Amino acid sequence: MENLYELDQKIADIIYKMSDPDNFSEEEYKKYVNLENNVMEDTGKKVLTYHEWIEWKSEWYEKLLWEMEGKIEDKLENVGKFIKSMEAEWRMYMEEARKLSQKSQIANNKAIRMKMYVDEILKKKYKSQIENGWYKMKAGIIDYGYRKSTVVANVDEEKLPKDFFQEVKETRLTKNKTELRKWYEWLDDEEKQKYKNAVDIQTNYNLQIK
Repeated sequence: MENLYELDQKIADIIYKMSDPDNFSEEEYKKYVNLENNVMEDTGKKVLTYHEWIEWKSEWYEKLLWEMEGKIEDKLENVGKFIKSMEAEWRMYMEEARKLSQKSQIANNKAIRMKMYVDEILKKKYKSQIENGWYKMKAGIIDYGYRKSTVVANVDEEKLPKDFFQEVKETRLTKNKTELRKWYEWLDDEEKQKYKNAVDIQTNYNLQIK
């Protein structure tokens, strides 16, 4: 998917590098290692690992973006355009995933329905063989068969041995974090002081891009 907005090419090149560390290829890293091995041979300095090099490279691009010529508003405009483009791309992929999920569920339901049909037919026709633990049929390239298994269908706990049971005393919090926040905000100052160590209220400032 192409960007929704036209970006300044110089800024865009840096943004693409900053936003995805996978843009830093192993070939670049190998060149760095070869160069550093020659330069650092006499200094004793350690050559960065691949992950250390990616982190250093990312920081270098971040610094480059803000130190390059141009107004900060222009840089932020391009960064904002990139963010909105990536969010649009994310929504597109989410919608595609939703549609694929629906299609996969439909396909699975069809398979289950037909498997139930075949199961019903075979159990009617070969009931005794199946109940005796053996039944196989080859239909062209398809093999049908049954494998015997057992499950516990029902339990009458009153008739089970007493040592099968263990007394468990459990106390659960009945309020979620949103309810706790609202409760705490309604307290007066004295009560807030009383419960300040019980509820840690954090104030967040969430970036909005419109």
